[in-house]
Amino acid sequence: MNFKNKKVFHRFIFLILLISLSSCFRKGIITKELTSKRFKVCKIAVFPFYNLTKNEKLSDMLVQMFTIDMVRKGIEVVEPGLVKNFLFRERILNPLYIKAETLKKFRYETGADIVIGGQIIKVSQVGDNVKLALLIWARSTSTGDFIWYTFYRREGEDYRKVFHFGKISSLSALAQRMVEEIIKDWENRGFFKCEM
Repeated sequence: MNFKNKKVFHRFIFLILLISLSSCFRKGIITKELTSKRFKVCKIAVFPFYNLTKNEKLSDMLVQMFTIDMVRKGIEVVEPGLVKNFLFRERILNPLYIKAETLKKFRYETGADIVIGGQIIKVSQVGDNVKLALLIWARSTSTGDFIWYTFYRREGEDYRKVFHFGKISSLSALAQRMVEEIIKDWENRGFFKCEM
């Protein structure tokens, strides 16, 4: 890792820590653009999420949810099997640490403009009370730069309207709702622009 990549990586880790501390007090989507440069985004790859929890199936579930929701919105997405094969072949355990050269190789093989990955920070399910916290990042496959990150923490209780109506009581339903809201936030910010 060269000096510039180390500097960017250390800033990213600092942001993660800062968000983790602030997450104790604030709910809602926090999205931060890390560069003013705009990237052409015609094709996206969803990398596996680094899982800091004991729920082993959640990463695969999130990859599937992000992939399906983006395809529904008309965004071209690299098949998850191609992503897994590439990561296995390149011996990459945590996609956060991928080098810029490896991302360029991934771009050449798949045509992806950006990759999305992240961390599952917190999962809790006690009875019908569910909580989930995610940190999601996007990186350019042409430069290796981090383009943006999103932190989002929600509870099933947050969706309650009256009595028990609206409350989400399953982890999969909460994750699906959060994925839809995150992608909508990215769309509203104009992150998915294929024409440049």
